Amino acid sequence: MKPTIGEGVGNGLETTPQGTPRNHNYKLSYDNKNLWKGTALNTNLYYQDFRTVYGYSNTFLNGGQSNIVSRKGGARLNLDTQLWNAANSQAEIIYGLDVLNDKTAQKLEDGRFWTPEMSMTNIAPFALVKIDLLKKLTIKGGFRYENMKVDVSDFNTLPRIKNDGTFPNSIFVKGGKLDFNSLVGNIGVRYNINPLVNIFGSFSQSFSINELGRTLRDATESTIDRIETNRLSLIIMN
Repeated sequence: MKPTIGEGVGNGLETTPQGTPRNHNYKLSYDNKNLWKGTALNTNLYYQDFRTVYGYSNTFLNGGQSNIVSRKGGARLNLDTQLWNAANSQAEIIYGLDVLNDKTAQKLEDGRFWTPEMSMTNIAPFALVKIDLLKKLTIKGGFRYENMKVDVSDFNTLPRIKNDGTFPNSIFVKGGKLDFNSLVGNIGVRYNINPLVNIFGSFSQSFSINELGRTLRDATESTIDRIETNRLSLIIMN
């Protein structure tokens, strides 16, 4: 199947057609409803190869067209064990492990890097306990431990136009390794007043480093050790 893309036009220059010429996704799953007594197993392997191209821009020194290339591969091991099953109460624990490797970079079509090549590996164990009482009250609570390591290649910052119409000098930045760790949790309660009405409340946290590329491409220091990346450890509470 030929991908759908839009035509790119940039001040009379030859440009690469805008759009997403490549987005390949593969997934392999395995389920076992009775791995051992009271425990079910679900496993997933997945891989994504992605590339998207943006329009031409004069904000870069000498102009240019940026594109993102990303290759993700990972696996999830998910186990579900019944703790007890009585007449008026049941309980189960869902636990497992997420593993992800994401290699990505954003550069111009002429080969200049805007965001450096990065390889992120995340290993995250998790667990969730669910308890049902009297077919009325449901309580859920769990945690997830995020353990992310990012390898950043050496790169030169890409000059972009400033408000006064000038371009700053390019800076060489020495790459290296970054570590991010966070323990996040969630809890929720639901009470069934009757089959048509229930009340509920919940609290959850999550962890993200999705602004890392933006921070690195705006670097003003010569090594990533001096760049304030700790502020990227965002915890979102709902």
